[in-house]
Amino acid sequence: MKERNYLYPKLIFILLILQFETTFTSYAQKSQTIRIAPEAARGGQVSDIFDSVSFIPLESTKESEFGEINQLIVTDKYYIILDNRTTNCILIFNKDGKFQTKISDWKGHAPNFLSNKPYISDGKWINYISYDNQNHVIEVKLYQNKDSTTYEFDLNGKLIKKIKKTWGESDQWLNLKNNDRIHLHSISKTYFKDKTIDAFNQIDIINHDSTINSFWPIDTAYPLIYNYSGQNYMANYGLTFYKDTVALLSFPGSYDVYEVTPNAIEKRYKFIFPENLYLQDSLRSIKAFSKYKIYKHPHIFSTKTIQVGYLLFIRAFDVRENDTYIYNLLNGSITNFSKIEPDKTSYFLKICDASEGGVNYSNKGFYLSDGKSIYTAYPGKYLSQQFGEEIAKSIKTIPR
Repeated sequence: MKERNYLYPKLIFILLILQFETTFTSYAQKSQTIRIAPEAARGGQVSDIFDSVSFIPLESTKESEFGEINQLIVTDKYYIILDNRTTNCILIFNKDGKFQTKISDWKGHAPNFLSNKPYISDGKWINYISYDNQNHVIEVKLYQNKDSTTYEFDLNGKLIKKIKKTWGESDQWLNLKNNDRIHLHSISKTYFKDKTIDAFNQIDIINHDSTINSFWPIDTAYPLIYNYSGQNYMANYGLTFYKDTVALLSFPGSYDVYEVTPNAIEKRYKFIFPENLYLQDSLRSIKAFSKYKIYKHPHIFSTKTIQVGYLLFIRAFDVRENDTYIYNLLNGSITNFSKIEPDKTSYFLKICDASEGGVNYSNKGFYLSDGKSIYTAYPGKYLSQQFGEEIAKSIKTIPR
């Protein structure tokens, strides 16, 4: 007999919003060197870290089905989701989870590359999306052969315009509260030929399509393009919002975290892991790193870092397990995210996520922060696994 899922179809996700009190988010920033011993990370309960938890079930329709959340964007009114591995499309949901529209039919606008095959063999796929909060458009970065094309859509899914760029550019955008946008772009001209480093990372501050400030190349040893052995780090490092006009910036293979504002960029945190967990200096090049069999080694790579108040959420890539840590800047304590137990605050539901895709739970970190909340998700079927099938059948709504 075919297995039935009474709560939600297999591919529908639940967004989790992990929230903090407003007073908590005020913290006097200062530069620090932070020592992290993963084996000393403790557990705890949801209420030890978060003040409230909201569960947003995404509406299940035939049109809204997708397999993974590879990128999440949160606007004032919408959740914008990129699934570029299974359905290769962009979906837009209201803040209550109701499905709005999908960007998937590109006929007449661009090569019809969208399909149910992960990473189309001819190199046509959606690489990255961003939201322009000044012009209220979704920007879609498409890699197609040797051309990198950016498409702009409105929130109804209508194509507005497209711009072609040279292959080898990789971009990330982040909106600040003052309507400035931070543009991080990395160029690696020879990466796809011989995997040698010839790259730089640059920060531009954009306001209404005009560049108002630029910063020198950053961490040239760690280009934004970092794809090897089937692992793509686009969702796991780069820019994260902190507060107001402040963002954090981190790179794969680097243990430094930068603070970015419209007027300056400076090193804010330096992580020190136990010696046996450091990335060897001999691997600090694309050519060497691309041949490195990461799944055979225990090395940890500090990548995406999110800050809310005095808490740092550190995405340290460890292929074994326990790869997200919460560091308290006030008392130096460290919490293992996967060891946080549900309690009344989370309605006795787990908050562990599967933010790097797939329908099975895995502790992979967080999508983003808006300065007051952390966003993550897991498949709807995971709730059935927590409740048991019989209890799940009787559940009509999720508390929020």
